[in-house]
Amino acid sequence: MRRAHWVLAVAGVVATTAACVSTNEIGGSDNPTPTTTTVVPTQGSFGTDVTFGGVTATVQDIEAFEQSPNSVPRVKVVMRTENLSRSDKRNPDVELICKETTNSGDWFLGSTWEPNVVLPVNAVSQGEVIVGFPLKGTNPAYPVVTCTDPQLRVTMLADASTTPDGSGAPTASTTAAPDAADVNASSGELPPKVILIPIDPAIITQAIREPRGPVLPLPPTGS
Repeated sequence: MRRAHWVLAVAGVVATTAACVSTNEIGGSDNPTPTTTTVVPTQGSFGTDVTFGGVTATVQDIEAFEQSPNSVPRVKVVMRTENLSRSDKRNPDVELICKETTNSGDWFLGSTWEPNVVLPVNAVSQGEVIVGFPLKGTNPAYPVVTCTDPQLRVTMLADASTTPDGSGAPTASTTAAPDAADVNASSGELPPKVILIPIDPAIITQAIREPRGPVLPLPPTGS
């Protein structure tokens, strides 16, 4: 039975959770991140492969990064994704979440790995994504000043080819209908997979101390 495609990228674990709040420095404006229905997150760790929907994603490392020109503290996350399926997929969404706000930190221009973009068949995408602190409210001039209980939230999407076991390829065991608890009650579609990865608070402390950096991406040398 064919299942409808989930929305492109997932910012909130619960439908009432606020979505990412973008600024004019954010690179994700062309790939908006709406919220979805309730999804129970799983705990993850750096360097661990997670395969879902035909895509294997690895959050390899994280470190503090220079603040944005608008003084938003940022971290730099090393990502690797590979499309193991027989159809085009999308990179996972990657956000920074903090205890101080329901907003989530979005990615910035200058990243060499971009969340939510198309990942062709057999493609490997590896690079760094720059993620800012979430905004305190809706004003892009005011991010949270600190980030308690920091976590990366990685959201991997299901689509019409994703089977109930989370793979992207049909097998003999996936011909039966999935358990009712695993699908959206209104549409019958499989939910995304949400992984939470704890961040060392020392990285957040260093990110707050970093100086402001230039506008990214930088122009070519000699321009």
